[in-house]
Amino acid sequence: MKYEVGAPWSGSIPPYEACVAQLVGSSFDLLAFVDGPSNKEIRTFRDARMKLHISVIDGIPMIAVSYAGSPWTWDVSLNVVGISEKDAETFFQPGNMVTMFLVDRRTRLLKAMRAIGLPDEAERKIKDALREQLARFRDRFEFNSALNRIYQRYSTDDLIRRAELVCEFGGDR
Repeated sequence: MKYEVGAPWSGSIPPYEACVAQLVGSSFDLLAFVDGPSNKEIRTFRDARMKLHISVIDGIPMIAVSYAGSPWTWDVSLNVVGISEKDAETFFQPGNMVTMFLVDRRTRLLKAMRAIGLPDEAERKIKDALREQLARFRDRFEFNSALNRIYQRYSTDDLIRRAELVCEFGGDR
């Protein structure tokens, strides 16, 4: 699939602002669907020093994103419950490239992209948790119940504070 900043987003768009993760090959993408991101938010997403704050709660990897010099934070959860055996076999191969996308939800335009390489420790922590997740949850309903409990208990700021691992990525500012 070809991605181009300024071009329409070819994937689905949620009906409300949302941040999600999607499995891609042996890694995952992080997607932020925002209503009318400002030029400052676009520059921050693309260029600012950034941290991924990684926690595993009840077998669910939670990733909170923060940026240097900005109050903007967001978070996503990772889920492999219900994926096919073939997709699981591919995903659990080595792979640490994460592509981040900022999409204007209203206009459906891709506003910014950023690619990062997770450190080995972070990739291991996430994939080990997802292996545990496959063994722990019988179905999506059980997973979603656990995830809802996590979101009722922890805000994005809480996830940042309680992170078990923090990965920092350089930026232009």
